Formats: sequence, C-alpha cells, structure tokens
Amino acid sequence: SWEVLVLSKLKWDIAAVTPQDFLQHILVRLPIDRHTWDAHMILRHAQTFIALSTRDYSFNMYTPSMIAAGSIAAALHGLDWTGKSGCSLNKLLHLLHRITAIEMDYLQSCLHQIEQMVTASLNSDHVTCSESSENDLSSNSASAVNSRSNVDHSSLHGGTEKIVEHGKAGTPTDVRDIHF
Repeated sequence: SWEVLVLSKLKWDIAAVTPQDFLQHILVRLPIDRHTWDAHMILRHAQTFIALSTRDYSFNMYTPSMIAAGSIAAALHGLDWTGKSGCSLNKLLHLLHRITAIEMDYLQSCLHQIEQMVTASLNSDHVTCSESSENDLSSNSASAVNSRSNVDHSSLHGGTEKIVEHGKAGTPTDVRDIHF
C-alpha cells in the first residue's frame, strides 16, 4: 500500500513495542534458579497471559512493560515459584518494581487484572466445553437416526451436493509472521 511505500522511502521504523519485547529482559534479571525452574515454561505461561490480555480492552490502560511484568508475576505465582522459592508475591512484585521502575500499585493492579481475566476465561471455557459436549451428544444421536434411515439423500438433491472443506485460517496469528 501507499502508506508502507511512504514509510519505507522516509526510512521510518514504526514497529510497535509489545509486552513480548520485555519478557526476556525481565526474566534474565530475576533470581530464578535455572537448574530447578524451566525458564522456557515460565516464558510460555507469560506469553499466554499476554495473548489473553490482548483480547481484553481493559488492558489498554497499561504500558507494554507493565503487562509483561504482570504476566511474569502471574506465571511465576501460578507455577508456585513464590511458594517453593521462599520469595513472597509481594517480594516478587518489589523485584519487578526495581527491574522495571514501575510503581508497585500498577504492578499489583495489572497482576490482579490478569488473574481475574484468567479466572473468567477458565469459567467461560468450562461453560463452553459443557455446552459443546451436550451438542456433541445430540448431534451424535441425530446422526445415528439418519444413518438408520433407508432414504438416499443424494437422490433427493440430484447428487449435486458438494462437500466444502475448510482449511486453516490464512491470516497470521503472530505479529512476527507478517512480512511486507
């Protein structure tokens, strides 16, 4: 598009800073025993929380570094690092405050909101799963009834029914997968 052409001619870099950009920098500075704790697992949990936060408009009030710090705190707390390492959640937030220079109140607020979002997401997934299992049961019984009937459905429609196969979505799921 013209916008991209103008930006490239002006040599402007308008890449947005995201919470993902802060994760490694914060994790390296935390006193996590790399032999006991899998840093990759902590990173994956934090990335999941960040991905979930992008769907919730209420996270727009937080900067990317706040969301990254809150996601790391939620990941470590969820993996029980705070319990097993002897470092309380308050001490973890204080460490994150020293690393990022983000006020404790903002870190606590962001962490609390992440925990609420995860709880709400788990509750909605539980409701969706129970509804889909009920739908699966009713569709299985309906297909069993249809398979027992002796009516040839292809002759009713003249054999012109086509099966449409849906593949995976063609849109990239990660910002890093977009290449201009």
